[in-house]
Amino acid sequence: MSGYPFMSATGQGDLTVLAVPGSTYILSMANIWDPLMGTEVDEPGIWIWSIDEDLVYGDTTLARLFGLDPTEAIIGLPSADYLIRIHADDRERVAREVTDAVVTGSSYFAAYRVRDYLGMTRRVIALGRCFRNRAGHPVQCAGITYPVDLMI
Repeated sequence: MSGYPFMSATGQGDLTVLAVPGSTYILSMANIWDPLMGTEVDEPGIWIWSIDEDLVYGDTTLARLFGLDPTEAIIGLPSADYLIRIHADDRERVAREVTDAVVTGSSYFAAYRVRDYLGMTRRVIALGRCFRNRAGHPVQCAGITYPVDLMI
């Protein structure tokens, strides 16, 4: 994860340790134990944002993490529906980071808190990339959002 000077990651087998200033997270790409829900999350939430339509298409994992209806997330929800589920203390920063990624076409990385389907605060990281059409206009962003509740 070299493009991010403020974090480092080391891996051994299927276990990755991600260090972000102030926190260290253990991530397993095989699975991650979710102590808040008592289940395993086998994969990150996957999302695609159609910028022109302002619709975010997300899978059921993403819907659960953001406390949204999975059937609605699959067919697309306005980006505001996701933004409002981000913790108030993180919301402005995340919106700014997303805007920067859209404007510059750079990679997107953010660590923040969301309110899940049980009403609990969850810590997540999101990684993505925005894409432009042949005229250079941003048209779509895609990425993953991963729960990182296991802190050491």
